[in-house]
Amino acid sequence: SFRERLRPLTERTGDAIEWNFLEAPHSSGEGFAWWNLAPGERSFNAKSYEGVERSREIIKTAFDECQGDVHGIVGFSQGAILMAMMIAQEMRARVSGEDALLPRKAV
Repeated sequence: SFRERLRPLTERTGDAIEWNFLEAPHSSGEGFAWWNLAPGERSFNAKSYEGVERSREIIKTAFDECQGDVHGIVGFSQGAILMAMMIAQEMRARVSGEDALLPRKAV
């Protein structure tokens, strides 16, 4: 799991950083995914991401529960793609004067 892969970092930061790990909602052969893909399709060349709206709702709910107290985001693979999509959409919203959901920093 991503939590296990980051354990050396989370242990090293101790109480200085509160880490929250979200579970992707779609099951896959390897565990969980943020969206479903057709057999043989990869995220980088997919025409659509089936189920991504459910994933966006999970992220939005998590941010709402944190009441804006989020200073950074770390994502891997589909999680990194999802956050890049959401950050791009948030940047567009900020330019348009709409309310922003995500923090200004992400990794």
